[in-house]
Amino acid sequence: GAARGLGIFKLYRSDDAWETHYDRLFPGLALRRLERSLFVLAPDRPLPPAPGLPAGLSLCAIDAALLAEAGLAHHADLAGEIASCWPSVERFVAQGFGVCALEGTAIAGWCTAETVSATRCGAGIETVEAYQQRGIGALLAAAWARRCQERGLVAYWDSWTDNAPSVRVALKSGFRAAYAYTVDIGRFPNS
Repeated sequence: GAARGLGIFKLYRSDDAWETHYDRLFPGLALRRLERSLFVLAPDRPLPPAPGLPAGLSLCAIDAALLAEAGLAHHADLAGEIASCWPSVERFVAQGFGVCALEGTAIAGWCTAETVSATRCGAGIETVEAYQQRGIGALLAAAWARRCQERGLVAYWDSWTDNAPSVRVALKSGFRAAYAYTVDIGRFPNS
């Protein structure tokens, strides 16, 4: 991770016994404990009505054509999100899916499948700062949740517990709180 310039890492423990090994596994690194919340949406759960589309915005699928449009504002951010979860854009296009909100030639936000299996899918969502507080996140989450249900997938939404906007969007989109847990965050040396 340090060689790739990732900066930070997140540790998920299967049980607390791992903590006794931290000094040996991560010598000299300070780890910070943070709370996470996992939300779940079953494929047969009725969804709340989709929010209305704000004026001037359109929704579109994140597909090969959109990802080839490098001239769109915030395209690099969307591509970076996909690269952080998928080995390639081609693999995302073949096995993943997502939706984005466009305002003219600017990507206002996106919700992507970060992980996909035969039965489950995890969400990655971002609203560009200039477009926040306009209901775009809820709109993207609702559209993404519908796509998960169309595929018969159990959808997962993982959030920092204190990220009130994310938690609010998950609940508003029909997700139910399923699990609370902690992670440890560390910073790679020289980052």
